Amino acid sequence: MLDSTRHSTREVTPRDLALLHCFDENRYCSNKTVQIDRIQKCIREKFYSLKPVHLNNQSLNQWGCPKKTKSTTSTTRQDSDLDGVPDFQDQCPQTPQNATTDNKGCPLDTDVDSVPDFRDQCPQTPAGTKVNSLGCPFDSDKDGTPNYKDQCLNTPYGAKVDRHGCWDLQAPLFDFNKANLKPVYFPDLNHMTETMKGNPKIKIELQGHADIIGTKGYNQKLSLERAKTVRDYLIDQGVSERRLRVKGFGYSRPRAPSNTAKGRALNRRVEFKIMNREP
Repeated sequence: MLDSTRHSTREVTPRDLALLHCFDENRYCSNKTVQIDRIQKCIREKFYSLKPVHLNNQSLNQWGCPKKTKSTTSTTRQDSDLDGVPDFQDQCPQTPQNATTDNKGCPLDTDVDSVPDFRDQCPQTPAGTKVNSLGCPFDSDKDGTPNYKDQCLNTPYGAKVDRHGCWDLQAPLFDFNKANLKPVYFPDLNHMTETMKGNPKIKIELQGHADIIGTKGYNQKLSLERAKTVRDYLIDQGVSERRLRVKGFGYSRPRAPSNTAKGRALNRRVEFKIMNREP
């Protein structure tokens, strides 16, 4: 661009003055395209017929330059984890694909156990129940009954349990006035033997019982003999005698009413009680 203050060695003509005027008038226009357009227009009006450089109908400011406008950038609603919640709203931006999320982009936790549903293998855990990393309740004795349901938390490992999580030891029943063990109870006693072998610190008390028929002394002795019969069978199967204790209760602890034959039959039994584990 020519400078109006620049000196020339030749004589300044009216044409030179017109050019200087046109350049000087548009010197502050920062947009080169518009600046050229304005200079051409100025020269055309004074001397020449030049083809102007057309702009795209931009509005000009006082310097003949297009007015500056804020650039509009298209903002894409990015959703990095593809959970349907855009990143700028997503409070859990690393949610795995196909995990169901709430309106904040976080995985659902239906049972409120702090383990999201997509990882929860026990999605119906009761509220307030302590769970492991898989969302399942703890089962301390590994008997298949979770702690919050288990009424016997120290069941020996491998033992069959009832719906309460307690060792399901079927009490052997005895015929009237008899102490001999029936073969039908051998399978249960064999399982008990294996359980005790797998838990060498467990001690068992064998508690014999009788029905109400007969004298107190006789039934006390008979109930003790029944407990000893079961003890001897377990010893024969390999259980140490020092881990077994026998006790007779006569007819002092009936399990069923004694006024019927069925009730009396249920009372002629041997029950098992887990004692304290050996140190």
